[in-house]
Amino acid sequence: MGEGWQGLSEREAKDLEGLMDRSCKKGSWVIIERKWGVWQEYLGTRENGKVLGEYLLGASSDAARLSRVAHFASWLNSEKGLRGRALTSIIGAVKTQFESHGIKTDWWEDNRMDRVRVAAKPTTAEAKEDREGSKKGMRLPISEEMLARCRLEMWEGTSHGEGIDCKARWLAIALGFDSGPRVGQLTKREKNGEDHVIRASQVTYVFQGGSSLVAGRELREKLIGLRGDYSSVDLVDIEYVTGKTSGNQSYVVDKKTIARRSDMESQVVEDLCYWVIHSGVKEGDEFLGRYHPKTGRYKVITRSEVSKTIKLLASLFGLPEELFSSKSLRKGFASHGSKVGMSGEDIRKRGGWTKNSGVPDRHYISRIGGEGGLARAGEGQGLTMSDMRRLAQVRG
Repeated sequence: MGEGWQGLSEREAKDLEGLMDRSCKKGSWVIIERKWGVWQEYLGTRENGKVLGEYLLGASSDAARLSRVAHFASWLNSEKGLRGRALTSIIGAVKTQFESHGIKTDWWEDNRMDRVRVAAKPTTAEAKEDREGSKKGMRLPISEEMLARCRLEMWEGTSHGEGIDCKARWLAIALGFDSGPRVGQLTKREKNGEDHVIRASQVTYVFQGGSSLVAGRELREKLIGLRGDYSSVDLVDIEYVTGKTSGNQSYVVDKKTIARRSDMESQVVEDLCYWVIHSGVKEGDEFLGRYHPKTGRYKVITRSEVSKTIKLLASLFGLPEELFSSKSLRKGFASHGSKVGMSGEDIRKRGGWTKNSGVPDRHYISRIGGEGGLARAGEGQGLTMSDMRRLAQVRG
């Protein structure tokens, strides 16, 4: 059993552990540390917990370590009432913490641990209970009609000056519905969170003839010179930087294009031109930040403001507000895309999911009104009796 990073000084080992910690995204690491706290709580309930130590270095053998982790799983089930993913994710977090501190975990890969994972799966009755409970946290997608109403309320119904914040809400919702970025890429960085917010320098306006300018002072001056006629702006490219889709954990840049392929998309291009002029945004600023027309105070749209606007839209259509949140944007993108015939590959690519990810289908695409067998009955394209006889190997 290795005892951490052997052959290194204490300072060197600490530096290396710091690097290993970065192998998880900051937000993910906060979750791992919280789950690690459950492991520490468990050890505190054991008489030999201090002898074993957090990394089980005091255990007599690898078999003893395996037994201890397996019993931890049993404790999570019996004492904490956990099962399924809620249980196994904690086990996985403990293993990650071991590895990040240089602790050998090859003993973890044992058939008995596989049996523990299988045993942790909920029964049919438990799964049904979990399903009922999960409905309380269910979020619905926004629709195309809700999007159109959003512009009516947040853009057309607001002034040039004080209404600029409402216009930012419209643009955040429009961009979220179009490409499905995580809301943190559009809104103000949350306290202690990673900064994924798109900057004005990541938004490029492409003109007829191929010339282009990024959002900022020079572009603003050119747009002002167009005197409200922005038809020469062909499209807007937005670069979203994410680390979620790269297998080697490096960050990648996804470029999303807003062009003039539909009336709504063309309208958003127009609105993005207006935004650069009236927000006063500079190249290094968050793109959906603005300077107050009178005081000059700088403000960036927040996640809370986006969520409140979506709930307002729900109420305007007589829908329960509690079923909608900022997550409804990403769900709206995926669900709308699926409904209008976008391929799964295109949805995953534009939405920033990995190539073979099943997450959109499992968690983001809401389907209703899909065709069953009866919808296509009578068309003569289904199984025939000749087919059935061949399947049964019966000659007619």
